[in-house]
Amino acid sequence: MKHNMQKLSNSMQCTLWYPSTPTSTILIYFHGGGLIYGTRNDLPSALTNIFLKKQIEVIALDYPLAPNSSLSKILETTFQSFKELYKKVIEPHNFNYILCGRSAGGFIMFWLANQILKLSQIKKPTKIINFYGYYDLKDANRAKKLSTTTISKELIQSIDTKKFIHDDSALSRYLLYLYLAEQGDLLKAYDVNENEVSKYSITIDELKNFPPIFSAASTTDKEVPFSYSKSLKQLSQYNVFYPLYYLDHDFLKEINNPQVQKVLKSLANWI
Repeated sequence: MKHNMQKLSNSMQCTLWYPSTPTSTILIYFHGGGLIYGTRNDLPSALTNIFLKKQIEVIALDYPLAPNSSLSKILETTFQSFKELYKKVIEPHNFNYILCGRSAGGFIMFWLANQILKLSQIKKPTKIINFYGYYDLKDANRAKKLSTTTISKELIQSIDTKKFIHDDSALSRYLLYLYLAEQGDLLKAYDVNENEVSKYSITIDELKNFPPIFSAASTTDKEVPFSYSKSLKQLSQYNVFYPLYYLDHDFLKEINNPQVQKVLKSLANWI
């Protein structure tokens, strides 16, 4: 598996994996982490290998993290990154491309796809892959008890929430995410007011115009309501949804679980 890292003009970085034979399709991946923590390099090799075996080049793209950057800045920067990749990689070779998002990366992916669909001069994605993502912020301020212990404010005081950051490869900001989720303060961390939630929401009518979507989520997901992924299946005859039962939110960490293996096999066939 050949891969390298590249830096974009807006200081964002991307990791690229190349298939063994020439490609005509690229997959752009956005990691999860509640927009607070996480790294573009969290793709399980089993998933990356599925794409590569299908002769799909994989580009994992990072983005600014909150609360150091506002949601508006995160999305603006992501759109800049996409347009640069489009101009330098997709358009010159007339590549097709797939968008893939995981959890909060799914939200970024849905938002980006919706922006692309409004632009006539940009080629549309051919497919969308959604792992337990969401398409609005209506659930963002729900207090979520995700840890068996209470995360105190003292535990997160040493985490820098001011300096610009776009990659958390050490996952050092995970406690900050747990704290904000537990307090129901994610919207505040994103610098989004309650009355601005609709500004960042994708409507059902808009989702109906999306390319085919593959979704998977667990029924016992404590972080993102299962209903987000399930609802997408009803919007188009071309959409596919695979429920998993009694697994954690981020079930891709359980790559050897039989249910996860079945989903990956189904994804490989769908692509």
